[in-house]
Amino acid sequence: MGRRDDKHVFYFTDRIADADPVSFRALDGPYASDSQRVYWMGKTIAGADPSTFRVLNADFECSADQVHAYYRQSVIPDADPRSFPPGRAVTGCTETSVSFAQ
Repeated sequence: MGRRDDKHVFYFTDRIADADPVSFRALDGPYASDSQRVYWMGKTIAGADPSTFRVLNADFECSADQVHAYYRQSVIPDADPRSFPPGRAVTGCTETSVSFAQ
């Protein structure tokens, strides 16, 4: 996913402008975070909370933090992670919804 040197973090060959190389960590699939931001394919997910962020299903590019669910780097309107059924796997994700296994 990414590589880093002492001063910069890269997504493949593109530098991630604001990434902190000290706290940067790759997550599942195209996701990563540092102490201040969350990234999808090297692009910042605006407003995502790195301390509560989790990848729900990397294959469907679905993720969430404590307040919002995301498809790629966009908020999924009306999807509230606090109401997601516990213990059920995410089986799909689109710009408008998140699907769960029965």
